Amino acid sequence: MTGSPFEFDTADAMGYHEEALWVLDLLSKKQLHIYWVYIKENYSDLGYVAYLTFIYSFLAKSVLLVRLIKAVLSAYTCVLIYKIAKRNFGNSVANIAGISSLLLPNFIYYCGLHLKETEMIFILVFFIERADYLLREKELKLFTLFTILLSGGALFFFRTVLGIAALLAFITAFTFSTNRYLGIRKKIGLGTIAVLFIILMSGGAISNEINSLLEQNKTNQSVSMQARAKRVSGNKLAVYGSAVVFAPFMLLGPFPTLVDIKTQQNQMLMNGGYFVRNVFVFFLFIGLITLVNMKQIKNHLLIIVFTFSYLVVIALSKFAISERFHFPVLPFIVILSSYGITELNTKNKQYYIPYLVLVFFIIVGWNYFKLAGRE
Repeated sequence: MTGSPFEFDTADAMGYHEEALWVLDLLSKKQLHIYWVYIKENYSDLGYVAYLTFIYSFLAKSVLLVRLIKAVLSAYTCVLIYKIAKRNFGNSVANIAGISSLLLPNFIYYCGLHLKETEMIFILVFFIERADYLLREKELKLFTLFTILLSGGALFFFRTVLGIAALLAFITAFTFSTNRYLGIRKKIGLGTIAVLFIILMSGGAISNEINSLLEQNKTNQSVSMQARAKRVSGNKLAVYGSAVVFAPFMLLGPFPTLVDIKTQQNQMLMNGGYFVRNVFVFFLFIGLITLVNMKQIKNHLLIIVFTFSYLVVIALSKFAISERFHFPVLPFIVILSSYGITELNTKNKQYYIPYLVLVFFIIVGWNYFKLAGRE
């Protein structure tokens, strides 16, 4: 469709590919210092570029090969989702979560792109699965702890806010969890490790990037919305976008774009995936309400805290309506929604059709906004 193995209006995907080829060339000339000057301590994409460079150097400079590896990693991500769901909610929920993630349009779609999302989600879900395993085991196993530290640290080299949200969820889980295997000695041990991890991050480039991110968040959203309003094929109503507007829709959204916008072919390709998420969230609400009523929230803090802390950060950023930045919470939406499906009864399922009607009107409103803001 585009004359190349990349999506419409490719930007980041082509950039990662060319950057990896450039790094490979610099390595062959022993001039890697040029690349360190170029990135200027911006390490949030370094992990993926290093990953592509490794594949290109050892397994040929093949775009297709990278996509095939993505398919394997995405498939194993579904297995990890199954394991998390089974440990938290039992076999029935795990079966639903595993099959749902296997068939999820978003997971399949990103296997065909040269973006970092598939690998990033794999590392994230692997971190959560290992952390959940450690929190529920009797013993504090060093190898499991090592894999958690390694995968958690790797997240900072894919997306800084993802690493922050994952670390916050882990600390919250072992601090407040009521798990019977999480005794005071184990909490002290995990707490010590977490403190050491924070100390290691407190100095150097990652710390600088976190501080820069916190400072920019104060102005990035409004500046970004103004830019969206003024650019070619932009939307003049975008200037009204803010965290207050986005926050109520962070779990439900993003929503399908059903009007023809020449610069948003990729978003339109994902309409089905957006709608699947819109529907899944109903069952997530059922699951969360059930957990609250049963006073079981503390037993599942890891996945719940990560989901909501990450969404809060995104709501305050310039990426509040970007599907790529919503993607990391999708595995956990699937898990909580799968639990909600098993908790359906005659009382709560009566709200399903009204919920779909509400989603319908939100989608109509979203697309009206898309049309009304055109010049």
